[in-house]
Amino acid sequence: MSTTQNPCEPLEWERQFKRLLEKLSNESRIKKNKTMAKYHAVIALGGYTGLRPKALLGLSWTDVMDKESDFFRESKTLYKRRIKFNDDLKNLLEADFMFLNGKDPDFPILHNRNGDQITTQSFNAQFRKYLERFEILTQNPSAVTLRKTYGYRIWELGGKSIEGLLAVQKALGHRTLEYTMDYLGVSHKMVEDLQMKM
Repeated sequence: MSTTQNPCEPLEWERQFKRLLEKLSNESRIKKNKTMAKYHAVIALGGYTGLRPKALLGLSWTDVMDKESDFFRESKTLYKRRIKFNDDLKNLLEADFMFLNGKDPDFPILHNRNGDQITTQSFNAQFRKYLERFEILTQNPSAVTLRKTYGYRIWELGGKSIEGLLAVQKALGHRTLEYTMDYLGVSHKMVEDLQMKM
């Protein structure tokens, strides 16, 4: 699946995304690797919320802990989104936070020695290493892969229907359905076939 908007592909939810989270969680605990636990948390947040990379990497534990939902403003579009944290995500975050002993709750979850958020490029490099390490193959992996994974999962849960596309458009703050279709790699023929089923 390739698109004109971004050449990366989403991770398949169960086979790739959930497996990556499981591998990161297990290995971070076995090796007592706190950095890996932080990446686990941010990768989980990316796949479960679809936040753009800059917003995702700026999240602190204070932003996400003990919340049912919150509003986040996308820096690129200034679109304000309400994001609900489902039980799976809350449990993953709580486990990581406890493993890290609740250290640095006001710093970005992934931060450098000065307490500043890491760059998107640094995140992308480490994300690619984790995917390679756990033999999870996808085209051009980056932080955007997580946003696309989220969008594609919403479309799947919406039955890969027109309604599902509209839900993705709304969730990601896309201005047009055309852009959402390109983003997900959905062809016009596929949409026409869906419309015929209505």
